[in-house]
Amino acid sequence: MPNSFTLPTPSTATHPWPQAMTIIHAFTSDVAFIELLDENHIDTHDVTSIDYANALSLYSENYIHDKSINDTTFAQVALLANAPYFLHIQKEMAKFDHEKEHRWLSDDEIRYLKGFKPYMAWFNQHISDYMYAHPTESMSDMNYSLAEISSSAFPGERDIIENELMQAMRGARTESITRQLLDRTSLQYDSGTPEDDLRGGDLMLIRNGQRVKVDIKSSISSIARLRGGYEQIDRQHISFGISHKHGTNKSDDVIELFPGFDRYDLGDSFSLNVPESDVQQHADYVAEQLHLALDQHGI
Repeated sequence: MPNSFTLPTPSTATHPWPQAMTIIHAFTSDVAFIELLDENHIDTHDVTSIDYANALSLYSENYIHDKSINDTTFAQVALLANAPYFLHIQKEMAKFDHEKEHRWLSDDEIRYLKGFKPYMAWFNQHISDYMYAHPTESMSDMNYSLAEISSSAFPGERDIIENELMQAMRGARTESITRQLLDRTSLQYDSGTPEDDLRGGDLMLIRNGQRVKVDIKSSISSIARLRGGYEQIDRQHISFGISHKHGTNKSDDVIELFPGFDRYDLGDSFSLNVPESDVQQHADYVAEQLHLALDQHGI
């Protein structure tokens, strides 16, 4: 289980995302949702099953397109409705990771696990996009909201699901803040797609008409492993590496970047919790590292 953590008290006395939470609670009594469960032979009373969570995810997509809600609430509803399914998939993946230590997985089991990857990439990107669009909101509010809506699906496991969600949120936050920093530079980029993410790109850097995948790392240790040790990083003053995913085809290469900040620079926020002058220094550092990486890549 991930390391434990302490979150501040959510910013509101009742619930940080009240309108979105009300919409999600209304799903369970909607006639159309009950019919969806019945049509797929899903027990309407077993809110703990993965099938129920998947149905909630699918139903929310149809529902929110039919309602007049603002963009923020729309994004919150999507996150809340998908959090239980995300957590179920995390459990499935952890179960098979444990199984791999003791036996070979069958081809069907491998295909089953691979089938989850597009969804996981989408959900993680949705978290990152929400954080990027709402830099003044807080980790504690998001974690409380997602854990609260998921608690009925995982009775007695509140601490576990909070930790699972926090791990996903921390990775997504590093990506979203790196995008905030890139907005302060002359580098061109876009956030990419879930398909880009599956091929290793948290974002896509654009130079001379070419798109290069960038994998944002939350720790310098990943770069040290890629470069052959911390002494190489210290000597060359770099925090990036280029991983060659498939032979010599440059279109498959990925720039792996540690953006130079960690969670101690962030606190409970979706943005750097440092003086403005330091924020720009971080942005300049990220730009310098990526320019070096692009030059090394020959673009």
